[in-house]
Amino acid sequence: MKKILEILRKIAIVVSFSYLLVVLSACAETFDIKKTESHGFSNGLWHGITLPVSFVGSLTSDNISIYGVNNNGWRYDSGFVLGAAMVFMAIGRGTSFE
Repeated sequence: MKKILEILRKIAIVVSFSYLLVVLSACAETFDIKKTESHGFSNGLWHGITLPVSFVGSLTSDNISIYGVNNNGWRYDSGFVLGAAMVFMAIGRGTSFE
């Protein structure tokens, strides 16, 4: 019985986190590509950090993208990868199923 309650608690945490991502997808940044300047390291970092939320939003809307099209090459890419790595490492540490 104790093991079943522990499994149900973990399922509730995953479902709650998924619900939170769906709710926060309404906060994802949208903009007109033609009216924006190129993105640098800081924008890449921000887009990497908001990747999970932007991904959920991109599944439900054609106006949301997970990657900045107007970027200036390796600076944006390195910021994006660093931001995504920080988020997924934090998620991985918080959901260890040992």
